[in-house]
Amino acid sequence: VVGRVRDALPQLRPDLAEFDCRNNRLLAAALDQIAPAVAAVRESAGAHRIAVLIGTSTSGITEGEDAIDSLHRSGQIPATFHYRQQEIGMTAEFAARYLDLTGPRYTISTACSSSANAFCSAHRLLDSGRCDAAVVGGADSLCRLTLNGFDALESLSPELCNPFSANRRGLNIGESACVFLMTRTPAPVR
Repeated sequence: VVGRVRDALPQLRPDLAEFDCRNNRLLAAALDQIAPAVAAVRESAGAHRIAVLIGTSTSGITEGEDAIDSLHRSGQIPATFHYRQQEIGMTAEFAARYLDLTGPRYTISTACSSSANAFCSAHRLLDSGRCDAAVVGGADSLCRLTLNGFDALESLSPELCNPFSANRRGLNIGESACVFLMTRTPAPVR
């Protein structure tokens, strides 16, 4: 049992082709939701004063898996495959370019704690005065590496998971993305 996003994901701009992967498309869908707020802060504080900290465990590894499959089947890696699609560190770089931000940016990959660590890092950057705002969150997409890894650990449930129950048989893997805009000043109450 896995949770896969079935909605259509955004197409990426041509200048972001080297970053085009399912993980970044999930991330783009989340970034689109906060883009107006980010644009307002970018206008007032400057693109260089907004940090980007994104947690991920998968990046675009699915595209790497597919490229290896293609290489074994046809002897060639697809022309659309770019190694950057699967580099863990490129997730935050993609988000920064997607939102036209030039401030500090980095990806955190510490397994299940990746996004939580991204929030802690954003808080430290804001407290230090190195930025006025931070786009922070995480994105993970389904891939065989993750599914097979949890299966090898005998952690996957053959049915919907049943957390905190004596009848629990494991967990379900899913994909998603979520981002927030953190600032040093509280948002006005509406």
